[in-house]
Amino acid sequence: MQMQSPAAIDPPVMSGTELPDAEPVPEHHAAEVQEKLNDLGLHLKHQFDHIKGQRNELEDRWLQDLRQYKGLYEPTEWKRLREDRMRSKLFSRMTRRKVKAYDSRMMEMLFPNGKDRNWSLKSTPEPDTVMTPVAQAMIQERQMEDFQQTVQQLSQERNQPPEQVAQQLQQQGYQPEIDQEEIRRISIAVARACCDRMSNMIADQMAELRYKAICRKVLHSGHVFGLGLFKGPLAQKKQRPVWFNENGQWQMAMQPKLMPYIEFVPIWSWYPDPAARALDDIEYCYQRHVMTRQQVNDLNARPNFNAELIAEYLSEYPDGDAEPLSYETQLDAQDDTTSSQDARTDRRYEVLEYWGVLPSETLQELGLEADPTATYWICCWMLGDVVIRLGATPIQGIDHPYHAYHFEEDETSLSGDGVPALMRDDQSALNATVRAMMDNMASTVGAQYEVNTDLLHPNERTRDIYPNRVWFRRGDSRYPAIRAIEVSSRLQEFLALKQTFETQIHENTLPAYMQGQQAGGAGRTASGLSMLMGSANLDVKDQITSFDLGITRPVVKAFYHWNMQFSDDNNIKGDYEVIAKGSSSLVAKELRASQLDQLLPLLANPQYAQFINNRTLLEEIFKVRDLLDTEILLSPQEYDERQALQQKLQQQGQQLQKLMGLLDRVYKQAPGIVKQSMDKLPANEALNEGLAPGNG
Repeated sequence: MQMQSPAAIDPPVMSGTELPDAEPVPEHHAAEVQEKLNDLGLHLKHQFDHIKGQRNELEDRWLQDLRQYKGLYEPTEWKRLREDRMRSKLFSRMTRRKVKAYDSRMMEMLFPNGKDRNWSLKSTPEPDTVMTPVAQAMIQERQMEDFQQTVQQLSQERNQPPEQVAQQLQQQGYQPEIDQEEIRRISIAVARACCDRMSNMIADQMAELRYKAICRKVLHSGHVFGLGLFKGPLAQKKQRPVWFNENGQWQMAMQPKLMPYIEFVPIWSWYPDPAARALDDIEYCYQRHVMTRQQVNDLNARPNFNAELIAEYLSEYPDGDAEPLSYETQLDAQDDTTSSQDARTDRRYEVLEYWGVLPSETLQELGLEADPTATYWICCWMLGDVVIRLGATPIQGIDHPYHAYHFEEDETSLSGDGVPALMRDDQSALNATVRAMMDNMASTVGAQYEVNTDLLHPNERTRDIYPNRVWFRRGDSRYPAIRAIEVSSRLQEFLALKQTFETQIHENTLPAYMQGQQAGGAGRTASGLSMLMGSANLDVKDQITSFDLGITRPVVKAFYHWNMQFSDDNNIKGDYEVIAKGSSSLVAKELRASQLDQLLPLLANPQYAQFINNRTLLEEIFKVRDLLDTEILLSPQEYDERQALQQKLQQQGQQLQKLMGLLDRVYKQAPGIVKQSMDKLPANEALNEGLAPGNG
């Protein structure tokens, strides 16, 4: 696509670079383009409002998930509980514990300690980039070596100087031939080396962009709501400090550099195509931003935003145009305060970011060249219904920048089910049990009293009950004026019921022993607990696979495309495949750990121990448990030094024992002579004589 009229919008971003300025066009044509652009803005704004109205039911379910995670009752139930002030309002926050357990377990498995990655790049068996600059340089170097060998051989045969022979060969147009198999071998070697450099480049970019921290937020969102969203990578220009030496003095300067950009997207602000059932099926999606006036002004510094339209809109709406949505009002209402009701949108602007498909005829009407038979993914930013930026997707091969993690997929919608949804009924039953138990315990703390006021003196205060109280009564003495009623305790029954619901929650989610609780049965032994943990990890494999397919593989692939398109380092480019290793490495690691543990008893058998490399076995055990990089295991050099020290101490101990035995014999045989000798000789000389050969 190429811009035809710059009157309506700035030149769009195509493949991350600005297009050349378009040729001037008549004013009436520019006005027509602006009118079509206004129509597009109205259409997209109407579409967004329609989607927003359809999502209320889904947002209500997300609010229910969030309240359950935070330990809050639903508004109707909370109102009922508050009406009876004497009843317990306890909320057992089992949901939060389970969500945090999933967060920690998934992070531990997806991002293990050490240098292992949960992804890798692999060059294709037959690289398409045979003649890359690096491969060409290696082929030319090989040709030069063959040429020099030919020159040396002919120089000896002809008895001519090498320079003369080389000149003759060049005049004859001689070119050393390299067979196709050698070219293929060179291209594969170059592809593997470039692949390793590309992997290191992506890993460095992820570390700088805090990829791991963003994935933690994605996982947490997926575990609470069933859906976690990752956005990127996109391209952004950042000012980077650069140091240079000028006249012997080191100075720093800020230089712009194109960098990848990634972020976590809250599910509340993302509005996908409601007809889609999978992320690959969406034809459009919106991301809603609520910005301050300064943040909207900062958009002018980004490429291809229409500064004139932004300034006009800010002038027309000086106090902002954002209004609180239904879920925002309900979130604020949970605090039982009125001060924050409008805090989210006060003097703020609603900015929409649209990613979607537009037909070629629409683009042509907007002044863009397009293939009539094709459709195009575009990115459009709007203030209200005013289009302030329109451009193509910035990365070739990537339609939109959104990637999703589903805790448990739902075939009826893009949003899956999270941990709160899976244990909703069990959590409600557990809360009811705990509340009833607390109410029962409160009733059994003291006796209940039945008072017949007709039998008491009128001046008696029936609510004042204290030890040694004297009651004045009158009337028939056959009936007690006050009768104590003891409420029976049902603690054991409630504890058993509570245990039942907790067990159901553990069975439907992570087992209790994966959260640090003591395991019974096979879990009482170390090997049995290891077996149970390995079995439980297999249950988490489904979530690991979901993260691999939804986040790891597409994100790494997007980073690969980003670097292929924007990086100026040709030594990293090539034809690679992305491999997500989360689920496979998880199962392999647990299986390998179990196998290594089974080898340990063999060391106790001398018949087998002599054939086993103890250090290698120990290193493998530490490696499979991600402890190899710690200081627990001594290095070979440290081990040798410790062994040498122990051997030296042992030798000194033997010499000391020999000396003490010698002195003991001498003292017993001739104490008087020894005493005279010790008085005449220095202590060290006597010691040396005692250790001399023949004195034993």
